[in-house]
Amino acid sequence: MEYEPVYIYALVDPRNDEIRYIGKSIDIERRYASHLGDKTSNTGKVAWIGRLAEAGMVPDIKILETANEINWATRESWWIKHGLDKNWRLFNISMGGEGGSIFQLPESLYWVLPKDILLKLERLPRKVRADIILEVAKVLSNGFIEMVHLFVNKDYGGYLKCQEDGRRIAIREITRLIAVLTRKNNKET
Repeated sequence: MEYEPVYIYALVDPRNDEIRYIGKSIDIERRYASHLGDKTSNTGKVAWIGRLAEAGMVPDIKILETANEINWATRESWWIKHGLDKNWRLFNISMGGEGGSIFQLPESLYWVLPKDILLKLERLPRKVRADIILEVAKVLSNGFIEMVHLFVNKDYGGYLKCQEDGRRIAIREITRLIAVLTRKNNKET
């Protein structure tokens, strides 16, 4: 079975080649553009990119490793820990492996959800998106525990089936919650 590539990348200061941020993405160009347009998610990183922009520069992006959909979380966490061990002045606000925050769509949703559902979800207010994602996370939590157990026990077939089941559940629940909230908002206006 061939896995989808997941890129572990670094944002690099063009003035001194210093790595300042480590992340992961399946679509490196889209992710890079989102970093350049971001104004809220990580204040340290946003301020650094803003200072570069004032000087007419942008961060460089460098692919550190090509991982896959199975091992990306471990590899991203390894790179962040490695950078901290080497005293890189990283702007990362977590140790990696999870992607996103409750106020933005976790990056993993971009390869889990069909584009039409993603577009509907992206159009919702941030707080509503966060509520939907938290509700779906509650529904998926037992499956996630089972998935980790399967992975640890090297039952990769079971792990992949559990992952696909979670994808179907996430799509169903997000679609349902968007429909409920859309109907509720239409009645209120």
